[in-house]
Amino acid sequence: VINKDSKLYLQKNNLKEEYLFLRLKELTSGIKKELDLNVYPIIKVGSIFSEINKTAKEINAGLMVLGTEGKTGFQKIFGSFAMKIIMQSPVPVIVVQKRSFGHGYKNIIFPVNISIEYQQKIEWALNFAKVFNSKIHIFKFKESNPDLLSNLDVVNSRIVESFQDNKVSYIEKTAENESNYSKQLLDYAISQSADLILIMTNNDEFEPSFILGAPEEKMIYNVSQIPVMCINPEEL
Repeated sequence: VINKDSKLYLQKNNLKEEYLFLRLKELTSGIKKELDLNVYPIIKVGSIFSEINKTAKEINAGLMVLGTEGKTGFQKIFGSFAMKIIMQSPVPVIVVQKRSFGHGYKNIIFPVNISIEYQQKIEWALNFAKVFNSKIHIFKFKESNPDLLSNLDVVNSRIVESFQDNKVSYIEKTAENESNYSKQLLDYAISQSADLILIMTNNDEFEPSFILGAPEEKMIYNVSQIPVMCINPEEL
């Protein structure tokens, strides 16, 4: 995306926009040759926030991958409203850091609380499991309120049933206490050498709500560089 910063860079270095086209062509050609993939470069002019998601709709994308070197790097590239890209994305977004892809998504962390927005997460978990023969780690919120616990059990039963019906390997783990759920989840993910964490961007996946809370940003920019897939609830 050619924005104000891009134009300023070109101006300072006495370069024309054609330089960016040539550079992008070199990068895509290298990827094609090294990985034997079809790669199609796209250049847009405008705001990085609007153009990325607009293009995702135009090309009917199924998934978006954002690379970052951690929160500092991500913010440096996209500015203080970096999370807007994730929150406004029409497709799920996987945020990755320097950690290599390795053997794929073998161990997937699947947070569970009383939220009813789980069908999309289940579908993606099933898709990954088919490709990578993944094990799904269901990490449940610790709930002491009897009514909420009952709701949580119902949600969890539906999720487990989906994995059983599709013969997907899974294990269940409950947080030790009701505080710092995000930290407990991340600690568990690290202990299990997780390859991916699946989260919804609705306001009850974590507490405080996603995007506004520091725990969620720590999850996405985690120091262990575990990729995090962020799924926005489908609009009805």
